[in-house]
Amino acid sequence: MAVLDYKQAAQPTELETDRVFVFLQEEDTGLCLAQRRKKDGTWGLTGGQVDAGESPREAALRECDEEIGYVPSNIEEIFAFPVTTEEGERKLCRIFKATVSNRESLKFTPCPKEVSGLLWALHNNWPTPPHRKMPRLIKSIEQFINPNRCTYTALTFAE
Repeated sequence: MAVLDYKQAAQPTELETDRVFVFLQEEDTGLCLAQRRKKDGTWGLTGGQVDAGESPREAALRECDEEIGYVPSNIEEIFAFPVTTEEGERKLCRIFKATVSNRESLKFTPCPKEVSGLLWALHNNWPTPPHRKMPRLIKSIEQFINPNRCTYTALTFAE
């Protein structure tokens, strides 16, 4: 998987952004919000497709609102990488990060059509089964998740 770092991700690119995902993390503990996908029961991140006329940031905020009923206020893009769509087109997937100071004070309203569970977990102890791309995604962006907690143990997954 080709990797673009934060500086590259923030620069314009000729690839159109196809999808976005959000790492929501508690500042003090490093816990990240994992979301169980109703479709396949795997654990991943909040996110999805970018709608026509929508910026990647707007899509990330909309997906948070639609899927978990919470819109973070301090969202920033941290990473981007190329993906191939089902139609065979090359596009970009952008990853955003948002932090919260107290997860206990948050109120979520998960979308019952898309989300079957929410769980706070450390990035190096992701719930199972992870979405097939989560282990590689976490390894790629762990420097942006929390530089002081980079204790990731590599997991294998199928492309």
